[in-house]
Parts: sequence; C-alpha cells; structure tokens
Amino acid sequence: MKTIKRIILSTIALSMVLLAAGCASTESSVSAPVAKVKTPHTEISVGGGQVQTAAQVGPQVLKLVDITATAPDIVNEGETFANTVKVVARDSIAWVVIRMTVPDGLEYVKSVPEATKNGDILTWKYPSMEANEAQSVTVHLKPAKQGSYKPCVSVEAVPQVCYVVKVVKPKISITKTGPATAMLNDYVDYTVIVKNEGDGVAKDVVVYDDIPSGLAHDSGKTKLEIKVGELAPQQEKSMTVRLKAVERGEHTNVAKVQTSNAGESQDDATTVVKLEDFTVEKTGMAEQYLSKNADYTITVKNVGDTTLNNVKVIDTAPPETQVVEAKGAIATTSTTATWMIDSLKPDAEETLGLLLTSQTPGTHKNTVAVNANGKVKNADADTLWKGFAAVLIEVIDTDDPLQIDEVTTYIIRVTNQGTKEDKNIHIWAEFSKEVVPVSVSGEIPGKVDGLKVDFEPYKVLEAKQSITYKILAKGAVPGDGRVKVYLKGDLLDTPVVEEESTHVY
Repeated sequence: MKTIKRIILSTIALSMVLLAAGCASTESSVSAPVAKVKTPHTEISVGGGQVQTAAQVGPQVLKLVDITATAPDIVNEGETFANTVKVVARDSIAWVVIRMTVPDGLEYVKSVPEATKNGDILTWKYPSMEANEAQSVTVHLKPAKQGSYKPCVSVEAVPQVCYVVKVVKPKISITKTGPATAMLNDYVDYTVIVKNEGDGVAKDVVVYDDIPSGLAHDSGKTKLEIKVGELAPQQEKSMTVRLKAVERGEHTNVAKVQTSNAGESQDDATTVVKLEDFTVEKTGMAEQYLSKNADYTITVKNVGDTTLNNVKVIDTAPPETQVVEAKGAIATTSTTATWMIDSLKPDAEETLGLLLTSQTPGTHKNTVAVNANGKVKNADADTLWKGFAAVLIEVIDTDDPLQIDEVTTYIIRVTNQGTKEDKNIHIWAEFSKEVVPVSVSGEIPGKVDGLKVDFEPYKVLEAKQSITYKILAKGAVPGDGRVKVYLKGDLLDTPVVEEESTHVY
C-alpha cells in the first residue's frame, strides 16, 4: 500500500480552495484557500494495473489544510476495499466541505461517517475546524470489473477569524437587618446592604426606605432616598438608617433598591416596639400629731411590656422625722428604708408600707426613689406634723375640814402637757352654799361674784407651761361643801370640769 501526500496551492486573491486527490493513498495540504485548484492524483489499478502520479501544480501562497488519502495499491475484482481521507486544518477555517467523486466501475458500499450521496458524489460537511483539528472519513468501494480507477477527493474551506465577546449581566440585591425588639422612644439602627451579585457594573443604584408610622426619622420624612451610584461586580455598600420608636407594637421597615440595568430588589426588617416603664405612687396621712406614727403606702406598678428585675426602692425620711417601721425592707436606718423587688411582670404591682414619727412641728416631705433597669422615678407625700394641747387642771384645798368662818385656799394649777400651745385659757369656779369664796390671788386676775369666781382669760398657754390660780374661801354652812372649777380654751370645745370637796362643821 502506498500513501501519497499532496499539497494544494492557492493565491491570496481567491476565496476558496478545491483539493482533489486520488483515493489511492494520497495526502494533500491546503493553505489560504481562495480558489478551487486541481491537485495531482493517484490512479488505482484493478487486476495488476500500474499506479501513476501527477506532478504538483500552482504557486504556493498560503496553506489552510493538509489532506491525506490512503487506499490499497491493488484490489481484486468484486472485493470491497476501504479508502480513508484525513483532513487537518492548519488554521481556523469554516464552511468545510469534503467531496469524493466515485468513478464508473466502482460501487459505493458505505462510509464512516455516513456521507450524503448525490449521484456519484459523496459529501461531508463541517461548520468549522480549529487549527490542528482533524476530520477523517472512510469510504468502502467495490470494483465491478478489472481496470484502473481514479476516485477524486476535494476540500472546500474559507479562512475564519474568531474573537471573544464576553456578555455580562449585573444583578442587584438588598439585605436589611435590625433589632427584633426596641424600647419606646429609643433610637433603632437598621443596616441596609446593597450588593451587585452579577458580573457587570450596576448603574444608577438608588435605595429607598419606606418608614412605617410607628417609627420616625429625625428629618420628618416618611421615605428616604439614598443615591449609591455605580457598583462594580460583587461590590457591596452598607448604610445605616437610624429611626426613633414612637409607637408601641410591631413595625416593618421596608427598603428597596432600583437600578437602570441590574433590576430591583427589596427586603424588610420587623421590630416590636415595647414600653419599659413603671409608675410609683406614695400616699400618707395629711396630718398627724407630734410623737404619733404616720402611715405611708408606696405602690410600684409595671405599666410596660417587659418584666422589670431587681427593682430597688429607697425611702428617705425627712430629717425632722424618724423611721419607726418598714415591713419587708432589706435595710432600715432611722432615716432610710430599702426594699428590693426581685421581679415585676407587666401590669403587676407591689405595695410597701412605712411608719414615721416626728417631734418637730411643721410640714415634712417624705420621698421615695425607685430604680428599675437604670430608670429612676420619685414620689413623695407631705404630712403636717402638729402639736396638741393636753391641758391638765388640778384643784386642791389647803385646809380641810373647816369650821364655820374658818378659811381655806383653793389652789388651781393648769398645765399644758401637750406639744402645742392653747389660747384663751378661761377658768371659772362655782361654789356650793357650804363654802363661799372671799377673794382671788395668783398669776391671773379674777373677781368674786357671790358663789362664782371668774378669772380673766389667759391668752397663750405654751406647751409644758403651767399657771396657778388661788381662791380664798371660808366655811359658811355645815355640810359637805363642793367647788367646781371649769376650764375652757380654743382647743377645748367642751369645758373640762374638776371638782374639789371640803367638809364644813
């Protein structure tokens, strides 16, 4: 078997190359195909014929392909034989067509790959071939009679130049995050991240933030616009939106991003706004007498949505008062009482009690401070501490019993044992017939009128002060004589009566 390589030559001005080669082991090379050019060919002899080879034709300008044809030198009549054609591209080519012409006397049996058959022409087509790429076809033929035959193969192709155009696509995304809960009137920070998820530049990127009614921006706007501009592939930009929680409840903040070439996207963050708050009230006696106890009640109530822990309550007594009792307190001094409430759930309240006393008259303010989670609230209650007049009257006679016309002195002592003055102290005395008054003496002037003695009112009897009245009387009628002394003041609506008896014989 012989293998013969043939090279096709062409000129630059032409647009197509035609390569023809004998099927009997022929190879050809083609460059810059611009015209169909006849190639040398090999004849196949059936039954002992001689093989003939033609000379190379045409000037060599540009080689596009190499072509090799392989076939047996001699075959027997009626025996199927294989012809193999291999085409190797020297450069990038397109519209590649391999054709084989089957001469009379040879019968086409089959080919691999399958050829398109049109009469005596077999055709194989390839859209394109890259440099050094090879395509092979094998054709099985069968001679009908003795002779010499010339199967011819041609290749058509055009040079092609390929270049890469990369098509990219930007894609915008947005992510919004924020706290799940927030306290009423606190500021809430939301993070917005816009990202170009694609491989092209995103243009005219603008972020819009729709603010719900339960949240507020310091600018007063209900929709914010943030111009980002361009984002390179995989580039992202983060921004913070600070809003104030102005209403309790669940509020969803929506952020949107729009572009001119990368689409749009949106995301949201939901925050539950809660109230963390409490109230403290203090009530107590509006008035109390000195040295007595005044009762105070402290009420702490959770009016918020969260549980308050470790609530500290400190009551501070005014300096004019002293703490008598503070039930449940963890610490008590003469001027302070401290309680600790471990936990106070929403709508729950705690009531605490306190007793104070005072020796100093006047209005004194008692204040309580409550600290819950760092928030402090105060409440107070005023009490008017006042003194009271406790006037004591004592009556004694210096001589008892008396004889007729014998005299005795009644000594009347009035003492204010209380803590407050009493005014307009008025003393008068009424005698029975057994003893009759004669005259008066002592600190306060008075007069005798028959069996009655009347002293002038004493304007102010201070606390702990005493005054003394004296009445000189004599025995008049035998019997059990009686003298009644009456005391009245501004603080005594009903007179106090003190009675003394003297026996006359």
